[in-house]
Amino acid sequence: MKNLKKENGAITAITLVTVLFIVSFLISSYILVANKVKTQKEIINETRDVYESKSSMEEIYNSYFNNGNIIPICTPEQLLMIGSGQKNVNVNGRYYNFDNSENTIYMLMNDIRFKISDYKDKIPSGYWTPIGNNIKLKAKFEGKNHKISVIYGDNTIEYSDSNKYADIGNWKLSEDGNTVICGAMELKIGDYVNYASDKATYSSNKLTKDYTGNTNSSYNNSDLATESLNWRVLGVDANGCLTLISNKPTTNKTIRFEGATGYNNGVYILNDICKTLYSNTELGVTARSITIEDIEGGFSDTGITKRNEYTSGGSVRYGETNKTPYSGSKTYPVIYKKEEGSNIDGTPAEEKAIGGSEPYYGEDQLTSKPENKESDTATSNLTCTQTYYYFNSTPEEYCKNEKFYEMIFNTVSSYWLASRYVDCDSLYATFGLCDIGHDNLGGNRLFFSYGVGGYNDCFLRPAISLNSDIIVTKCEQEATGADTSHMHSLSKM
Repeated sequence: MKNLKKENGAITAITLVTVLFIVSFLISSYILVANKVKTQKEIINETRDVYESKSSMEEIYNSYFNNGNIIPICTPEQLLMIGSGQKNVNVNGRYYNFDNSENTIYMLMNDIRFKISDYKDKIPSGYWTPIGNNIKLKAKFEGKNHKISVIYGDNTIEYSDSNKYADIGNWKLSEDGNTVICGAMELKIGDYVNYASDKATYSSNKLTKDYTGNTNSSYNNSDLATESLNWRVLGVDANGCLTLISNKPTTNKTIRFEGATGYNNGVYILNDICKTLYSNTELGVTARSITIEDIEGGFSDTGITKRNEYTSGGSVRYGETNKTPYSGSKTYPVIYKKEEGSNIDGTPAEEKAIGGSEPYYGEDQLTSKPENKESDTATSNLTCTQTYYYFNSTPEEYCKNEKFYEMIFNTVSSYWLASRYVDCDSLYATFGLCDIGHDNLGGNRLFFSYGVGGYNDCFLRPAISLNSDIIVTKCEQEATGADTSHMHSLSKM
C-alpha cells in the first residue's frame, strides 16, 4: 500500500515537470514566432518606406556611391583622373563620379608625390598639365595648403597654393636656345600660341609731321586697323617674361619716319601703335613693337661676336666712342642728350640715361614736345657711342635656333625695330631707327649731325611679353599653327 502511494507520487511529480516543460516550450516558441513576425513586418515596412521615399533611396545609395559636389583626392591615380568623367571611382570606400562640371569641387586631402615615369600610360607626352594650367577643367580645385610634387628625372617640381598649382613665374631660355622653360613646361621656339588681340583703330592724327617728322602727304595719311595675325614663341625677355611675336610683319600700311623728330619719337610711336592695335584687355596683355634686344636674345655666340666686331666707316668699333669729338658736325636730336653713351660738350648723359629702346625721358610724353624743338647743337663738340651694326644676308649660324632665324629673317617685307642707333663716321654721326629687311639687319638713317634729315618707311612687327599671371596650357598636338588645336592656349590666373 505504501509502495503504491510512493509510485503515484513519483508519477504525479514527473507529470507536473513534463507539463511545465511543455508550457515553457510553448511560451518560448510563441515569443520567438511573435518576434520573428514582428521583425518581418518591420522589414517589410522599412522596405516599403525605402521604395516610397526618394530621400531614403539616396541615403542608402550614398552610403556606397557618393555623388556629392566635393570629391576628395588622396592618391596620384585620383589626381590624374580629375575631370576625366570616369564613373564610380573608389575613394576611401565610397564611390564618386569624376565629372567636369562647374558644381564639382576636387579637394586635395594630403600631399601627393609621384614620378612621371611611373605613369607613362596616363601621361604619354611626358608632361603633366598642372591643375592651374588646365583651362579645360571646369570643376573647382582646392589644395588646402597641401603640395603636389612631380618628379621629372632628377628634377622635382612642386605645386601649391603659392603658385596656384600651375607652372607660372619666370621663364628661361634653354642653353641650346631651342626651348623656353617654366617649371616643368617646355615650349619650342617657333611654337604657335592661340592669342587674339582686341580689334582697334589707330588714328592718323597721331602720325602727322609733329609726331613722326614725315613731310610726304602720300604716307601716314589714313588710320591703321588691327590685322589678323598668328603668334609664335620668340623667346624670353630680360624680365623673365615669355615673348611672343606675330608670325609675320603687318601688310596693310607702312609707317614713315623722318628727321630728328622721327628719331626722337619713333620708338614711342611704334610701341603706341602696337599697344593700341594688338593688346588684349581681358588677359591684361599690352603689345609693343619688337626691339633689337628681342633679336639679340636669339643670337648665338657667333652672332654676338660678329656684332661686337662690327666697325663703322669712321673706324669706330661697336660699343666704343669716336676718339675725335665732332667739332664741326655737332647737331643732335634732343633725345640723344638723355641717351646712354652720349657726351655733349664734355658732359656725359645723366645717371639715369635711357637705352636705345626706351621711348621716354622724364614723363610719358613724346620727346620733341617738352623743349619745343627737334634738335640742338653742341657749343664745342659732340661725342657719340657706336650702337649701329649691319649684317648683310645674315647667316643662319648667327642665331641659336633655326625657327628663330626663319621667323626673323625669312620675311618678304621690311619692318621697324623700336630701337634707336648711332653710327659714327669719321666726320659726322648718323642717327636712325633699326630695321630688318628680308635677311638684312641694319637701320634707316633719319638725321645727320651736320643738320640734315633722312627718311624711310617700313611695316610693323608687334610682340607681346606675358607676365607670370598669364597661364599657358600646352596643346596636345604639335604646335604647328595649322588650327587652334595645334596652338598652345592662354588664360588669366
